This record gives sequence, C-alpha cells and structure tokens, in this order.
Amino acid sequence: MLEMHGLLHCVQLRLNAITLQVDESNWQSYGQSFWSTIVRARLGTSDPSLNERLLAAGVAGASLKPFGVTVCIESLATETGFEDVEARYATLCDFVHQNAGSRVGAVVGIRDGNRGRLGAGEWVVPDGTIPILRYEYPGSPDRLRAHIARTAPGMLVVTTACVTWTNLTPTSPFSMEMTERFTGDPHGGGNRLDRAFRLDESFRIFRFLALRLSTGQRSCR
Repeated sequence: MLEMHGLLHCVQLRLNAITLQVDESNWQSYGQSFWSTIVRARLGTSDPSLNERLLAAGVAGASLKPFGVTVCIESLATETGFEDVEARYATLCDFVHQNAGSRVGAVVGIRDGNRGRLGAGEWVVPDGTIPILRYEYPGSPDRLRAHIARTAPGMLVVTTACVTWTNLTPTSPFSMEMTERFTGDPHGGGNRLDRAFRLDESFRIFRFLALRLSTGQRSCR
C-alpha cells in the first residue's frame, strides 16, 4: 500500500506539471505526454510476456517502463508530513523480505553460544561463539499484536493519502475553456457539428484526445 501511495503521488505530480505548461501551441505533444503517463502508470510492467503482448497490441514501448518504487518513495519524502516515509518503507520491507527482520515475529530469544539445534540435527561452532536466534511457530500472540500496532496506524494514514493524491490528479491536460474553444463543447463532445466539420487536421486530433481525456469532476470514485 505504501508503494501505491508513492506511485499515486508521483503520477499526480507529473500530470499536474503537464497541465500547467499546456497551451494552444503545444497541446498535442503535451496531451500525448499526459496520456502516455497514465498508460505507463496503469500498464507499465517488467514481465517480458506481458510486455510483448502489450507491444503487439500497439502500446508504445516508452509507456511500458514501470515507475521505479525507490524514485516514487524519494519524491514522496519531499512532501510535508511524509518526511519519514523512506524510514517507514525500510521498516515495512523488513516484514516481508527474506532477512532477520522479516522473522522477528517468530523470534523468542537470542543467546551467544557454539552449539545449536536445527530439527533433529545439531551444529557446532568449533572456535568461539556466535549469536544464536531461537524461533517458534506460531509466533507469540503478544509479539504479533505489537507488530500490528506498529503498522496498522500507518496503513490508515497511507490509505487516506492515496485518496488525496487521487483527488488531486487532473482528468485532462486541457482546461474546460480550452476544450470548448477548440471543440465547441467544454467536455470535448463537439455538439456543434458545423464547427466540427470546419476543424483542420490538428483540431481533429485535439478533439480525439479531448474525447478520451474529457474534463470532469475530480473524484476518487
């Protein structure tokens, strides 16, 4: 969920940056950039088989490169209230990655020694001692409750923030005024057919984009 949080933040930043720069002289290139960003966020994949199928379906290769999680988390860390997100992400990684941190819920003790047991077998350190962890499954209920207490409140914050970034995401690179000026309709519907027939090729492309990126009420629904 924290990775989704970072992705939504990163995508809305890029889309909003595009809407601030688009005008009547560059609407086509910026409109394509806007749509490509959305496609990349939705379809970007590292899976070779999916990548091949999407390319065959006509999706541009540049739109299939996934957004890097690290880049998104670093970007999110610049936002007020999320300065500690990189540290929290590292903590959460320890719960799922294959390392000592991911198994803290099952650790019931640690000691220094030179002899330990693994199943029915035994191992011995011939020279000196080493730290030896003892695991028990299932883990201690009290320890598991402590881990839930460490992570659950953050989940609520992240979920709320995801809604915020979604609501801040523009639904079109074009303002309603610009869309109406080019198509005759604020949502790109072009209900004035006489005007639509007079559009030159560039305006026809604009109308095509506007119909697919129609400006509407911002909502997370």
